[in-house]
Amino acid sequence: MDTQEPQHLRYPRKIRYLYIGYLVLMANAGYLAAFSHANLLFYFNILLHVVLGALLIVPFIIWARKFLKHDAYHGKPFGHNAGRLGYFFMIVTTLLGIFLAITGNLNAQSRVLYGHAITGVLACLFMISSIRRAGYNISVNNLYSYAGRWGLVMFIAAGMLPLTTATLRTFFPRQSDFIVNSTALPRNFAEAALRGSSGPFYPSAFETANKTYLKPDFLLASKSCGRTGCHADIWAQWKRSGHHNASFLNPLYRNAFTSLQQSGQKNSTRFCAGCHSPVLLASDPKTLEKDPGLQNAAELAGVGCTTCHAVNKVKSTMGNAAYVLHRPSLTPIALSPLRWVRRSYEWLTTLAPRPHRKSFFRPFLADQSNAFCSTCHKIPLESPIVNAPWANGINHYDSWLYSSAGGTGALSFFKAKKKQGCVDCHMPLMASSDAGNKQGQIHSHRFEHPEVSINSPSPGGETSAPIVQIDAFAVGPFSGRAMRGQPADSQGRGGDPNFRGQMAVPLEQLPNLPGDSVAVDVVIRPLNPGHFLPFGQFESKRITLELQWVDSRERVLFQTRIGRLSREYLTPVNGKSAAAGNVLSLRGQFTHGQAVLPQLSVIPPDAAWVERIWLPVGAFARQGGALRAVISMQKIMFPAAVDGEMRSDKAAALKAVPEQQAEARIWGKNEIRLQPLAIAGGALPESLRVKLANRWNAYGAALFLREQWPEAEYAFRQAVGLNRDFTEARVNLARVFLKTSRVDSAKALLGKVVLLDPGNARAHFYLGRCYKHFKKYSRALKHLRIAHRKMPDDLVVLEEIGHIQYLQKAYKKAIRTLRKVILKQPENLMAHYYRMLANRDIGKQDKFRFEAELFEKYARGARVDSLEKFLELNHDFLLKTYQHFVIFDSLPGKGAKSSKESRPDLRGYSP
Repeated sequence: MDTQEPQHLRYPRKIRYLYIGYLVLMANAGYLAAFSHANLLFYFNILLHVVLGALLIVPFIIWARKFLKHDAYHGKPFGHNAGRLGYFFMIVTTLLGIFLAITGNLNAQSRVLYGHAITGVLACLFMISSIRRAGYNISVNNLYSYAGRWGLVMFIAAGMLPLTTATLRTFFPRQSDFIVNSTALPRNFAEAALRGSSGPFYPSAFETANKTYLKPDFLLASKSCGRTGCHADIWAQWKRSGHHNASFLNPLYRNAFTSLQQSGQKNSTRFCAGCHSPVLLASDPKTLEKDPGLQNAAELAGVGCTTCHAVNKVKSTMGNAAYVLHRPSLTPIALSPLRWVRRSYEWLTTLAPRPHRKSFFRPFLADQSNAFCSTCHKIPLESPIVNAPWANGINHYDSWLYSSAGGTGALSFFKAKKKQGCVDCHMPLMASSDAGNKQGQIHSHRFEHPEVSINSPSPGGETSAPIVQIDAFAVGPFSGRAMRGQPADSQGRGGDPNFRGQMAVPLEQLPNLPGDSVAVDVVIRPLNPGHFLPFGQFESKRITLELQWVDSRERVLFQTRIGRLSREYLTPVNGKSAAAGNVLSLRGQFTHGQAVLPQLSVIPPDAAWVERIWLPVGAFARQGGALRAVISMQKIMFPAAVDGEMRSDKAAALKAVPEQQAEARIWGKNEIRLQPLAIAGGALPESLRVKLANRWNAYGAALFLREQWPEAEYAFRQAVGLNRDFTEARVNLARVFLKTSRVDSAKALLGKVVLLDPGNARAHFYLGRCYKHFKKYSRALKHLRIAHRKMPDDLVVLEEIGHIQYLQKAYKKAIRTLRKVILKQPENLMAHYYRMLANRDIGKQDKFRFEAELFEKYARGARVDSLEKFLELNHDFLLKTYQHFVIFDSLPGKGAKSSKESRPDLRGYSP
């Protein structure tokens, strides 16, 4: 041990102060790594870190250099080399820190931040090691020995702090960071609302974290998000979005809100405001009344940035604005009227954006975005809003949940799609130079579904893919000779559209017919949407199917446009209207003189739709040509505020907003040219056979949805005949057998599918249903569990497993299984029914009564399946709410007899 007194120990006070500052900086760094609270304490530590670093770094580097020159050699080669490494890393971490202080610590600089942290840790580790080794070799007790000991203690403490907090967050996460449904469901709007029916927001399920009104300045602060440059592109996109125009800039909502308010229906206005105008709902009415300018801004605000990003809890996926909004504690500083205060806060936020991100981007926004969207894109209707026990209003979430995109593939007619959510389609990634971008990309905040239509350019300038596929089949019966392109006999002119069991051929194989009119089935198959079509607010969309027949010279021989309410015939043929008797039944409109739609008029996900239309193409078929089909959607546009700014003058702003402004979007188009082919004999190429098989399968799915079982069976058999390896068509054919009570045939066919494709989850599911029918519950569970392993998120499979467990009298198992269903879809009627029975059978009377009450509520709501009855019960509310929609032009007065053709279906889709 060297007993020589080092040169620098003669000035211990200066070194002591310098080293104490170094230890404080180390502890400060540990705190910043461990915590990210958006409060004054955290930002004080950010400022302290910058100030301490700036004050200490130069004298510490000078001292370290002298230490290496005069005293580090006492630590022998290891101590001296460790000191050199520590000195090198100290220089590197200083340079990186200066860079971050100038540019900010944004996503683009994340690697620089990690480099600053890692080199800082290495600098501390090597310098402390060098100091300890030098002090040990100098004497037992000296300044270096004390410094080394305290440095090691502080280094370990500073390192353990973030490790401990990270471990605690991993094993004990905050419950509010996740969206979890409870089995203790609210039985009515009052139980879901804050303080019940006397609460300030009833009947909306909306809440605030402080259990009272919020100051409106925070909810109107969307502009500040784009002001700093962090989210400039996102703010510009949002200003052109439906979210921005969801409130009084939406003429439909404005008129409905005003009408309800004038009639004294405050319950109805609060019910709507939770999603359309949350600023009005969350603000104290007395505050708004005192400031007309503030009230005007609140009415025009729409769904702003803070409406979604200041949500700190989602109560459930039952919709009706079931979210909790909070006002961060630093809002007065962020929105301070003093510019230097705002700039200081913005600078500190760029230095440490993690607290800001944690406050405004909770984990469920990334991990459970679909459940988050359910808060407003799922609206149940019940008393006191409507005179019905319960009914589905708008419900995107459940239809997604029961699609292959949401993990439920059992109901699909096609091969399951990759699981995707709302963000994947409605918030696609796009290039951006925003300071808040990730790898040069941000999620689009236009939330505009028509962007995926053919005639709407994508953000990259390219034309988007169609969202629906159009096909057409000519409906027979046709003779064998006619199907090969030869003249039909006198009995093959087309047939009655209500005749079941008739044959059909793809339209391009249309036979030569002596007559004029031919029944054509136009098949509409959604390609990408993971929810029903049409989507959104049914009443604000018009679906139009336009058909043209062109000859070989591209001359238009006739053209017809078939809409939901109107029938327009543009080019007469022999004085006859091709559109006579044809009305597009999609979206609630019933057909004229043909089969009435089975309950729903929307296309469920993973399915297809068919429209049977009589067209005068028989004579044209003999001349050749092609049928061109285009399906488009025309919606009522919500105009953005002029120049992207909110108008201060309310009257002028509302007067400038047009009542209606429609824009047509093409969903899909196709041209089918006559080219007769011989299907028999295997003459078709393999690729064409596979393509035809897929077309027949989609046609069969559409007929299945219309409950036309014989025709659906014929279509699926054609698909199987064209492609023997097409297992999806075989499963669909088995579904027809199940629907027509031919369970033995379904079981035999599904058994063959399982042999051909052991991993086919849908085949195992329906085979399990077959065994359940024969009361072979063990074998049924075996196949259902295989399906569950393949599709773990499939609620339909879980429903079947729970049902069979109940039938086996394994009541507790059934309750646990069906609980998983309710946690994902709280309104599931089947789950409540069998949980009710199971609790009754094991003697749990309280839970039995609770489940019985919920079952009765949802069952009674499900039995309001008569559109006439629903509209009669709720005529006043619907008339005031929807009187400004075009489709309600023909809504009769209360008590008047109405036709099915003029009534929309408001129930939505619930499998």
